[in-house]
Amino acid sequence: MGTVALVMAGGLGERMRASGRSTPKPLVRVRGVPLLERNLYAILRAGLEEIVVSVPADVPTIGAFIEDRGTALATAAGARLETLVEDRPLGNIGCAGLLRDRTDEVLVVYADNLTTLELGAVLDHHRAADAALTLATHVETFRSPYGELSAEEGYVVDYREKPEHEAVVSSAISVLGPPALDAAAERAPLGLSDLFHALRRRGHLVADLRHDAEWVDVNDVEALKRAESMVAADPGEFDLWREPPPREVDLALVVGRAGVVVSTGAGGRWTLPDAESVGGVSGTEARTLAEFDDLEGGEITRVRVVRIDADVDAPALDGMRWCPQDELLRESDAAGLASPLIRALAAATSFGSGELVERA
Repeated sequence: MGTVALVMAGGLGERMRASGRSTPKPLVRVRGVPLLERNLYAILRAGLEEIVVSVPADVPTIGAFIEDRGTALATAAGARLETLVEDRPLGNIGCAGLLRDRTDEVLVVYADNLTTLELGAVLDHHRAADAALTLATHVETFRSPYGELSAEEGYVVDYREKPEHEAVVSSAISVLGPPALDAAAERAPLGLSDLFHALRRRGHLVADLRHDAEWVDVNDVEALKRAESMVAADPGEFDLWREPPPREVDLALVVGRAGVVVSTGAGGRWTLPDAESVGGVSGTEARTLAEFDDLEGGEITRVRVVRIDADVDAPALDGMRWCPQDELLRESDAAGLASPLIRALAAATSFGSGELVERA
């Protein structure tokens, strides 16, 4: 039986909602790509071919995303993806027990986390450790919001203002072997900490994979900003996930006073025009904006995007039109825009500004 990758995508994101965002947390975009999709990239990059995504029954938009975009990505990569709908809450690890009859090994990731940790390395560590459960862990630094005192025999002997402390924390990536899957199948709801304690009571080993990879739990707008910065700083880890890419295309983001030049792509969605087709647009020299792997024509494709700041607002190009920037930005989560256009807009947009970066 092969390894099954389980993506936990049940979070509604109450803290994210409190920050003013209504999108379900797994579908919040980081540099134009939903968190859930970025986790699928990491799984497919590790070569896993069986993927299950656990979704809540009362948030149909997450399941719809899996059935559409998620399935298309998995199919293009030669993998199989299915949705596990939780009709009742099973805890943050309980649904792993439902997979016990089909596998002896489950890799679990959470859709609201992003990391550069290689999932293949996590599996290798688990197998070498011969453990019932493997937990990926890292060191986090926390700053106390209070002054911290030390006292002896009724007298204060030290006073540290808002000190920092380090703690080893769970990276929310785990591998469950047969004993862990058996324990998860016994009861639900079940949390990851509950599973750990159940295994320890039975004398099983739990392996610690300590790492120093980049990691962020995207729970609020401040964490989202950190995720945006993390992806922007290391696009090779997050945006180039298929080597070698079967296809390569060059697209262009043409920006002018009238907005952005768009063309009609597959399914009638607005997308970026081919770079060669806008060669007659007068403007500044094209500058590389972004490079990423995406779906084009149902195939995984390495997309290179250049940005052209046009001196004119009405290029005589068939099948294209100028679209106002605010209109595109309002529709950045809508089905009317193809993924390469959304990602190019995200790469060219200052976080939270709602406007494209000014022309150089």
